[in-house]
Amino acid sequence: MKKTHQKLYLLLAICMLGVACKKLGKYNNPDLISNGSWNPELAVPLAFAEFGVYDILAQTDSTDLLVIDPNSGQLALVYKGELVSFSAENFISIPDLLVQVDFSSSDLSLAPIPVFSSTATVTQDENLVFPLVNGVEFHTVKFKGGSLNLSLVTDFKHDINITVLFPGLIKNGNAVSVNLNGTYTGNSPTVVGGTLDLTGVSADLTLAGTVVNTFKAEITTTISGTGAAIVGTESISLNMDFVNLAYENATGYFGNQNFDLGQDSILIKIFNNALDGYFELTNPKIKLEMVNSFGFPVQVALNNLRTENVINGNTFVLSGYQNPIDILAPQIMGDAKTTILELNSTNTSNISSIITPTPKYFYYEAEATSNPNGPTANLNFILDTSKFKINAELELPLEGFAYGFEFKDTLAFDFTDDIAEVSAILFRIIINNGFPVNVSAKINFTDEHYVSLLEITDGFELVVASGEVNADGIVTSPTEKLTDLVVERSDLPNIDAAKHIIITVLGETTDGNNGQVVKMLDTYKIGLNLGMKVTGSVQL
Repeated sequence: MKKTHQKLYLLLAICMLGVACKKLGKYNNPDLISNGSWNPELAVPLAFAEFGVYDILAQTDSTDLLVIDPNSGQLALVYKGELVSFSAENFISIPDLLVQVDFSSSDLSLAPIPVFSSTATVTQDENLVFPLVNGVEFHTVKFKGGSLNLSLVTDFKHDINITVLFPGLIKNGNAVSVNLNGTYTGNSPTVVGGTLDLTGVSADLTLAGTVVNTFKAEITTTISGTGAAIVGTESISLNMDFVNLAYENATGYFGNQNFDLGQDSILIKIFNNALDGYFELTNPKIKLEMVNSFGFPVQVALNNLRTENVINGNTFVLSGYQNPIDILAPQIMGDAKTTILELNSTNTSNISSIITPTPKYFYYEAEATSNPNGPTANLNFILDTSKFKINAELELPLEGFAYGFEFKDTLAFDFTDDIAEVSAILFRIIINNGFPVNVSAKINFTDEHYVSLLEITDGFELVVASGEVNADGIVTSPTEKLTDLVVERSDLPNIDAAKHIIITVLGETTDGNNGQVVKMLDTYKIGLNLGMKVTGSVQL
């Protein structure tokens, strides 16, 4: 009967705990299996164990169960999650810029002439302007990547040299310049190209504080005559294409922009197996930690904070909390500022009922606005490493009440022993409970299609009786409860054919129906004695 012993033992452990089963050590003292009425030759001790709060709750919350009051030992479940991590590249980018500059013969002060063998040089300034996108103004930029691709096309039948100097683009202490040489080879047009790497370039886009998003190109064009004519219709086309621009950092004003931070959720793992019930914690807290390393103020709107029961779709929406929230901004590039918002019973009107619908998830949505009050006295700044993130922490002190709280689990079952000589099997459970919780269980054996074959409990049977609770909701003394479960000879074929055991557990805190508040302390214990008596001629 060894397999049967182990399976029934596991089954009853689940009934008692309402969570995943835990294997117990063998109990080796037969004198403790009963209260004196069993034949010791046929009574077999199966298991003895003692559980603390961590053994029970930490089955599904191994990193989430914390002592929040070291003096009293009061416990809380703490669930953490990151709502959003919004990076610089998601917020702002520098657009590509294509500038085409055309020079005619007259622009170069070249009149028609049948033979041109001299040299002519002309310098012209062009302002290159990045377009404003969403009101974004760049004042300075340090590039960590990007290229300037240049191309020259001309139908002059002469040699062309163009030097482009950018006084506002500095690399290694010098203004950036690029040179294109076009030698006339007898074929027209003459085409020349070149590329400049912008990595490490620092740009001033203000033209000495007069504009934004703008920098100057000083274009010097030299024509060296080959002896061919100048007709007067010739031209030079110079394309400057700034592509794949990426900043290391930038300053300016980055606009009054709205951006969606999306939605996320925290899994409340204690409710993984919950089916139904009323569960109210009287002092929950939600702490939102908002970290901003963008150099501009942000305002965050928290929308539709809610818990949700994914089984039936019921939701519970928080109300009355501060919204929107002004987020601090760092004053020094590279720093970060943290803003903390705690939602609790003093500032959120209905937070004490947040767990009422026995949810499995806490959902939150958010959107943000940059520079909510318009331009600031100091320039905005941004780095490629800048982020805005919201960390959420849901703290659930185990203080409150519950009733009608139902769990369900299914175990695979395979009875392979010979039952021919067995008349009956009796399982005895003795539970000494120091928790403020009553637990009733229903145990059902089914076939492979989950059709019921045998229910060995009479509906829901009370298997765990609450400890004695004082006016402060604290257990002062444990309560012992003895339960016998009998399988008669006529029912043994049903167990023999069973493939699954379905355990349904119904729990409530002490006087939970009347709203009595109880507290969970780290000192609570629960003890289990499990034994079996077989009648018949079975060799044990």
